[in-house]
Formats: sequence, C-alpha cells, structure tokens
Amino acid sequence: MAKGLSDRCDKLKSQKEQLVESLNEREDAISELNKKIGSLNGDIQKVTQKSSARIHALEESLEETKKEIGIAENRHRKEKEQYKKLVEQYKEDSKKDLDKYIDQQALRLDVSSSEIKNRLNESYTFDDVDAICESLRSYSSNMNKLPLFNVSRGSRVRITEQADPLV
Repeated sequence: MAKGLSDRCDKLKSQKEQLVESLNEREDAISELNKKIGSLNGDIQKVTQKSSARIHALEESLEETKKEIGIAENRHRKEKEQYKKLVEQYKEDSKKDLDKYIDQQALRLDVSSSEIKNRLNESYTFDDVDAICESLRSYSSNMNKLPLFNVSRGSRVRITEQADPLV
C-alpha cells in the first residue's frame, strides 16, 4: 500500500510538473500575445493618427477647393455679363451700320429707306439688303424701258376725249 501510495504520489508529482510546465508555456504564450496586442494597438494608434491627419488635410483641401470654385464662378459670371454687354453693343453697332447702309442704298436708287426696310424680314443682313436693292433697281430699270414711264426721252403721251363716241 505504501508502494501504491508512493507510485500515486509520484504520478501526481509528475502530473503537477506537467501542469506547471504547461501553465508556464501558456503564460509565456499569453505574454507574447499581450506584447503583440500592445504592438498592434500602437500600430492602430499610428494609423489612426495618420488617417486623422490625412482626413484633416483633405478637409482643408476641400475647403480651399470650394473657395477657388466660388472665385471661379464669380469670375465666370462677370465675364459672361461682359460678353453679353459686348454682344448687345455689337448688335446695336451692326443695326446702326445696316441702317446707314440702307439709307445710302435708298439715296443711290432714289427710293425711300422705309421702302427698302418694308421689304426686309425682321432679321436681315447686308446680303438681304443688297438683294432687295437689286430687285428695286431691276424693277426701276424695267419700268424705265416702258414708253409710258420713260419721260426722259422727250416723248409724251397725251390722253384726250374722243369727239365722236363709238357706237
């Protein structure tokens, strides 16, 4: 019985040593894992700081871009207004030039400028005015060829009543 107790005591001591050794190994593993966790936490903090810094830089860049867009929009709006004014000025100048041209053509053709303007569409160009003037010149030339309208040749037509009515 003493031998049985002694064997059992040795067996328990052996199990105790194995458990202590296993415990020490696990504590070492836990310690290693804790070190890794600490290292990973440090890495996480570094990444978080870098991310925060990058986010902050991007937000600043976004704000700067918004300001630049606002400035560009204002500049574009002002340029657009200037272009509109220039276009209107060019339209007015073009209209004045066309009116002067019509007046000159009217003098040349011995007609009134309103007679030329009445034949034009609402929107017209120099070519349109030339076409109307050519039409008027052609009409005037054809009319002058007719004997009744050609007073410059010296021939005159006289209309008198007939003494004896034809019955």
